Amino acid sequence: EWSSFVGTGSMRPFIFKDTLAIGIKASCLAPSDIKQGDIISFDGTRLWGMSNPRIGHQVIDVVNCSHDRTRICYITKGTNNDSIDGEVRFEEVNTKFVIINF
Repeated sequence: EWSSFVGTGSMRPFIFKDTLAIGIKASCLAPSDIKQGDIISFDGTRLWGMSNPRIGHQVIDVVNCSHDRTRICYITKGTNNDSIDGEVRFEEVNTKFVIINF
């Protein structure tokens, strides 16, 4: 899947406005396919309460979810942000990026 990014600045110096990327849709992945260091896009509605914001951030840790210790969650963060996003659930993941055109 091809993706293009908007220029929020949260992923500088790796992703800028109109950066293009190729990703694997989450429907083709297992939770264990997403590792620390990967860049994913996810639906941030639960985390921020906004209507369907699609966020592209880096996975900084893979943990057992606090709401269900038998499931995997991802701690994500924009590389240019000071704080983490929180726990992203696998069902919220849209894409794992594999090629990013800087």
